[in-house]
Amino acid sequence: MVRAKHTAAHTHCFDECDMGAIVRLRKEWAPKLEAQGIKLTFMPFFIKAAVFGLQEFPWMNGSVSPQGDAMILKRYYNIGMAVAATTKADRAEPQGLRRKNLVQLAHEVNDLAARARNDRLGPDDIQGGTFSITNAGVFGAINSSPVINVPEVGILGCTRSSSGPWSRTGRSWWPT
Repeated sequence: MVRAKHTAAHTHCFDECDMGAIVRLRKEWAPKLEAQGIKLTFMPFFIKAAVFGLQEFPWMNGSVSPQGDAMILKRYYNIGMAVAATTKADRAEPQGLRRKNLVQLAHEVNDLAARARNDRLGPDDIQGGTFSITNAGVFGAINSSPVINVPEVGILGCTRSSSGPWSRTGRSWWPT
């Protein structure tokens, strides 16, 4: 990651979005899934949103060639997530993340996170990602500057959700 910080072009865009519908859905589903032993965090929602975004902007789902002179676009989605190590949320079929629902993703996120925390990840679990997500919000962060996991070309950094009085003006959300 130190090498990536010094060799990859990092730019940052800080934006806000209305998470109200996701917060309500998570609040509704969490107790039901908890009864099945599945903890519903925000990560499955972020993964699903990232896949939709990568479908729309396929050049972000690629990597730089080893020589650094070409982009390699991937036809599959392999989302890495920061836990205590970088893990991937899909190890199976190329279309896996497109087809998986939030419950399946939540189960896999929980499994990978637990194995990462217990230092039980194998090489296949930490290699081959096409795009990464990190959520500094679990630490209460309201801002972060994540480091790209080279040879990937981008990373999504999520931060703390907050509630309060907001009003919608055009496409932007501004505190009232």
